[in-house]
Amino acid sequence: MNRVLVVLLSLMLASVVCFSSSFADELCIPMDTIELSAPDGVEAKRSAVDFPHPEHFRINCNQCHHTWEYGIEIKSCMASGCHDQIQAPQKGDKILYYKEAYHKACIGCHKTIQERNKALEMAKGSMKGQLEKTGPTSWVACHPKG
Repeated sequence: MNRVLVVLLSLMLASVVCFSSSFADELCIPMDTIELSAPDGVEAKRSAVDFPHPEHFRINCNQCHHTWEYGIEIKSCMASGCHDQIQAPQKGDKILYYKEAYHKACIGCHKTIQERNKALEMAKGSMKGQLEKTGPTSWVACHPKG
């Protein structure tokens, strides 16, 4: 019993947990904060964003990793063919631009949660402590180092 507890605690403290799967050799999940920064070769105008990955585990993985199929390695959002454009396009599909993809996914989700919370409060009155936690929606809150 103690041995099982030690193994479980060790896994919880690990920065990445990997699972064996019949679909793939290994599925690894980052268990700590991930730094989201500008891609190589791009001069960042704002500081990197600290993304608390474990706080998002209540969300279906495909919400963010929208092209991921279970059992296949999850690729970076800026992998070739995904959101890998490093300059904002003048026309066309802006979602391929890495910054547009992050902002639409992150801020869009946070604003949706805020709107849902506001509607619940209006419908049911004070719900302090019962509403879903939301994340930042301003550049200062996301990029605190300027």
